[in-house]
Amino acid sequence: MKYQAHVLAAAVGLALGAGSASAAIRLPGDAGLNGSELFAVVYDTESKASFMKDLGLELQNFLPTPAGSGVTTPGTNLPFNLTADSNWASFLATTDGTPTLRFMVAAADTTGGTAPNGQRFLATGVANPFANLTNSQISTNLPAAAIKYLGDHQNRGTHSSGTPVADNGSSVTTDDLAINFGKAGTMTPTWNGLTGNMTGALGDALNFYFITRSSSGANTTKPGGDQFDNLVGPAKWTFAQAGNGDYMLTYTAPIPEPETWALMLAGMAIVGSIARRRTAGK
Repeated sequence: MKYQAHVLAAAVGLALGAGSASAAIRLPGDAGLNGSELFAVVYDTESKASFMKDLGLELQNFLPTPAGSGVTTPGTNLPFNLTADSNWASFLATTDGTPTLRFMVAAADTTGGTAPNGQRFLATGVANPFANLTNSQISTNLPAAAIKYLGDHQNRGTHSSGTPVADNGSSVTTDDLAINFGKAGTMTPTWNGLTGNMTGALGDALNFYFITRSSSGANTTKPGGDQFDNLVGPAKWTFAQAGNGDYMLTYTAPIPEPETWALMLAGMAIVGSIARRRTAGK
């Protein structure tokens, strides 16, 4: 998804507030065709406890296409302070004090059936976790785990489907619960065994990928989709501990170095000069 082809055609700025949840985490089958909100999962590989946070960003508004809001625009930076979340301390309390944490970010839109561009999914990964999927698997396999995982968490923690609560709710689950991240039948590091690994360790920077059906009938062919990037390079989700100890989850789209900007501006000036000469010579 290169910057010129997708971002310049997109609306300027990210509509963070537009359509985001004021109570519940939006589910994958949302009737407004916006898909679920992006959600982040952090889990401890030792205790197996997990923390899930609604990021308040609808899938539809996060696509780096003309339908979205330009999230691959160079310099885009979206930080989320997990330490400030009311459930983060409860999550850390389930660990032995020296947790081995891993993270992922994903979203799902399970509407659209088998139509082209129906059934849309987002996920992090060092490499594209969707690389080996077919159109058929998008429609028949991927939806179930996301629907179950988000539905099971709908009324846990600060998520709510019935009463207003603060935006961007969260919940904590432990290894004794069947709905915990990593359990069979729900969301796991490999989307219930269907994809490549979507997770990274504390300190890692993961790429972000999009997948959707490419056609209505060719179920065994490769689906559509791409990586979130621009002309500078890939956009990244990072999970790191700041200098003050806060755990930060951050999405960033790369920006050119100053010398790169200078070269780009110089190139544009040369192209403009050539165009003016050609015009003057006619």
